[in-house]
Amino acid sequence: MAQMFWGICYQHNHHTVSLPLLQVFATATVKELGAQVKLTQKFVNDATIPIEAVYSFPVPARAARRERPTIRPWPKGKTASLATQQTPDVFQVSVGNLAPQEEIQIELTYATELTEDDKNDSIQLHLPAHIGCRYGQVPSPIITTKSPFINVDVSVESVSPINKIGSPSHSISTELGPDPSIPSEQDLPFSKYARVSLASNSPLEKDFVLTIQSAGLDTPRCIAERHPEHDTIGVLLTLVPRFHLPEPDSQEFIFLVDRSGSMQGNRITAARRALIIMLRSLEVCTWEIMCVL
Repeated sequence: MAQMFWGICYQHNHHTVSLPLLQVFATATVKELGAQVKLTQKFVNDATIPIEAVYSFPVPARAARRERPTIRPWPKGKTASLATQQTPDVFQVSVGNLAPQEEIQIELTYATELTEDDKNDSIQLHLPAHIGCRYGQVPSPIITTKSPFINVDVSVESVSPINKIGSPSHSISTELGPDPSIPSEQDLPFSKYARVSLASNSPLEKDFVLTIQSAGLDTPRCIAERHPEHDTIGVLLTLVPRFHLPEPDSQEFIFLVDRSGSMQGNRITAARRALIIMLRSLEVCTWEIMCVL
């Protein structure tokens, strides 16, 4: 399988070269069971010649791009871009005419569903580690910068009071209450809002995970949004099925889990989480877990 390269890359002497990633800003707004994430990445062309490169971004699971990425030369310059490919897994943009030592800023906005946690009325926001990996060889002047390499800011709004919020993956700063920049924020219910931030000089070595627990997250709901340009409406319906069935005399469940080599990494983690959710839903019964290697 061919190796995939993320960020901005170009070809040199039949080799793929990555441009250094200087700084990352991720701003997320969480409402209900969804989130909008704005990702800003700043790169630099450390080559001695102008180059034509490609920016590649793996679309996270359950996510959809909301608008075409914005490419801004930093501070000035002329840069051409062309969307060359968009698949369910990878989005690519061709970037040309990058001058030597020129900095370039990529802005990408996408919407994503939140994932279910192992606990009731609990959901998780995931930001993939690849958004904040060190690409290329970092120039020495950048290493001593006082600005954090990665900055994550999350604004949370819930329909019910937030019972618990935290990150099992990173150390974060948490403030309860609405953002002071929101109009009439003093009139909003304090317990239904929270703000989370992370600032680090180290690259992300694993996904950033934020867990939010609030009463009623498992209740059915329907969210509608009007298209900003066209006369259409998108609808998101979420429900947790609840059935009232007669109690059987006895139950036995057998769970078959694939533990072969193809399940390494995120796949076996997802399988483990799904198994925990199913086991938690069982009442008095007998069960058995069988693994296939």
